[in-house]
Amino acid sequence: MWLLNLPACGRFLMGAAVLLSLDACKHNSAKTTEAATSATGSALDTSRAVRPTAQLPPAAQASQPTQAVGDSISPVILRTWPLSRPQWDSLNTEWNDTTRLVRSQVVNFAGFRLVQESGERPRLFHRVASGGAEWMEIDLSLVASDTEDAPQWGAESGDHSIDTVNLDGRGAAELVLRLHPASYGTGSGTAWDQVSVLDVTSTPTPTLIFQALLAAEDEALGGYAMMHGYKIEPGEQFTGCKRSFRVQHRELLLGPVKTIGNTKPGDCTLTKLSAGRYRYQHGKVLRVGK
Repeated sequence: MWLLNLPACGRFLMGAAVLLSLDACKHNSAKTTEAATSATGSALDTSRAVRPTAQLPPAAQASQPTQAVGDSISPVILRTWPLSRPQWDSLNTEWNDTTRLVRSQVVNFAGFRLVQESGERPRLFHRVASGGAEWMEIDLSLVASDTEDAPQWGAESGDHSIDTVNLDGRGAAELVLRLHPASYGTGSGTAWDQVSVLDVTSTPTPTLIFQALLAAEDEALGGYAMMHGYKIEPGEQFTGCKRSFRVQHRELLLGPVKTIGNTKPGDCTLTKLSAGRYRYQHGKVLRVGK
């Protein structure tokens, strides 16, 4: 379970990944909207300026989904953007800029690079050929949805991880992306846990083959309650729902939904997928047992 009172900006989950650069910063118990806004405003917003125009074959463009995908086991085509060498060099210069007040959180693993700017949706990059200099960006707008009822990317977001596993035993391994969005305001906040599995080598572009929201946990900040003269009742400081997920023997294992604190089972809004074992076969993820 992901605890919300851990340091937010300095708790970048390593797992199978390698942390390149991250400034440690304290996650105070009394977070405020002003603090989150200040941290977000300090980062240089270059994600739009350097992103090239998508270049896809006509058939791939026609099949692009028009709505955000929530919990899913249906294959969904993801857009990609090729990066020129000057564009890639420019991005690396910004990520490694030590003069920035809020540094980028960067994870490298097996030819992938995941970058989190403060208060922004993360970005995923993939080296086209092993050992080569050509990179492309994979669109995460469907994976890390920022619609109104989806997880929000506040300044407290972090602890993302990357891993790879060959689920179908064919070709290159699939990418397992674990994202932890979080958003805090005055007196309370919410943290999420989301897993997405991508087949990066599928044609004509990478495909989202599995996605599930694993946790949504609300926290009432005790320090704020004390300052304003009220008490948080037992079972009310942490509320929400969660479920487990792991990869074992080329299978995706999804646990049952459990409540947190005084939350009622009917109030859970996590993935609607049934608990059990899932396998990637013939281009689709299928439930194969309990």
